[in-house]
Amino acid sequence: MRTAGILFVCSLLCIAGSAQALRDRYLELTKDTLSHEALGANFLHTYFSSSPQAFFLNRSAWNDIHAWEVVKTGSDIYEFKAMNGRNLFATYSSEGLCAETANARTDQETFCLLGQLFRRAILLAEDTDGYSAGLDGYTCYFAATDKGETKVAQKWAPEPESLTRALTDLGDSICQRIARHETDWNKTKKEIRVLMETLNNETISAVRNPIYRGLWRTGVQQLGPEKIAEAPQPPGYRNIEDYFYENMIYPPEMLADGRGGYAVYGFTIDTLGFIKPVHAIDSSEPACAKETARLIAGLKGHWLPARDESGKPVECLYYTYISFRPQRYYTLQKLKQAAKEWERQAFVNPKKAPEYPGGMKACMQFVREQAMIHYPESCRGTGRKAKAVCQFTIDSYGQVKDCRIVRGSGTDAFDEAALQVIRNMPRWKPAAAVTPYPHFCETRHTIIINFSDSEQK
Repeated sequence: MRTAGILFVCSLLCIAGSAQALRDRYLELTKDTLSHEALGANFLHTYFSSSPQAFFLNRSAWNDIHAWEVVKTGSDIYEFKAMNGRNLFATYSSEGLCAETANARTDQETFCLLGQLFRRAILLAEDTDGYSAGLDGYTCYFAATDKGETKVAQKWAPEPESLTRALTDLGDSICQRIARHETDWNKTKKEIRVLMETLNNETISAVRNPIYRGLWRTGVQQLGPEKIAEAPQPPGYRNIEDYFYENMIYPPEMLADGRGGYAVYGFTIDTLGFIKPVHAIDSSEPACAKETARLIAGLKGHWLPARDESGKPVECLYYTYISFRPQRYYTLQKLKQAAKEWERQAFVNPKKAPEYPGGMKACMQFVREQAMIHYPESCRGTGRKAKAVCQFTIDSYGQVKDCRIVRGSGTDAFDEAALQVIRNMPRWKPAAAVTPYPHFCETRHTIIINFSDSEQK
């Protein structure tokens, strides 16, 4: 028994070690082109080419940027072009644009090795379905052109001693050497060969990036004859996929092997915003289907239901595609850790406040206009001013209800007019919270209604 226990512990340690080794192992493939994703402003891609042999850019959360590209400028001339600066993606009037450029000669071997290294790194990159994230720290972009096609991969704040950290450290060191106008690149070539050997030993496998090729369209689908004019909204999240990725518990056996996967599910959202029977459409393996079903079961709060063109709630179908990507999962764990630390040091309200259509400025404009419209007819022309303090509730569907006067104007006519102003409010987007599960909240609010006689000269 004791031996079995030791073997069990060793097995767990091996799995944990395997999972740890996969952290930040691969870059994350971006969907966009080089000029849009990596270079951004016209100012940058007037200096760098649109089809680079190898291109590297490091952008910090504070908008400090350094970038380089290796190019062939003549029949036998190879050189690095570099740029260091701040605010290169946008000009701020208070700080202005600041950039320094530098060039350094290199040789054909360095030129070819960097192209091979970057192409291999991008070939191994994990397709995270366009996902990218980061709070503080920095994001590194890698680009290379192969057979006329330019691809870009990125990594946010790679972990120390990881494969992606070795790639970003190489990119940073080259930038420093260019700034010093170095001409001996033997040390760099040795570093490239070591990294290239590691990358060549990495397996290119579709297991990491499985692709769903089904015929089911995802998102909101019309169920009845009513045309959907307003899509349903999940509580606490911009879209339901954000909820899935933030709360996903990655299947341990898949994480240990670095396996990716997907699941496609469909369900009905009724006129009260509640999810009806859930149907599994497709999945790459049972573990993905099981975890997606668990996540959907965790949606205990109601959605804001879909509405037709008249504003009436209608039933609809919703199909969701959930991808399982190990590198995205690791990135999210880092993000959660950073967010918890920020929340620990800041006084924040985890509940998202209700939103008036068009914002609070539009709300105040509505109140002013309604106060003029409902000014008591019996008082018009007298020049009388009045003020009433009202309270009202915004329920979990955004409807205004339970209006009452908490400090009256002293005149019943003005108090009744103030209540009518509140009752005429359009539907709000209700407050939302994500703990203990995503749900919309009922909230109580106080507002001051001021009346002035518009007919008084």
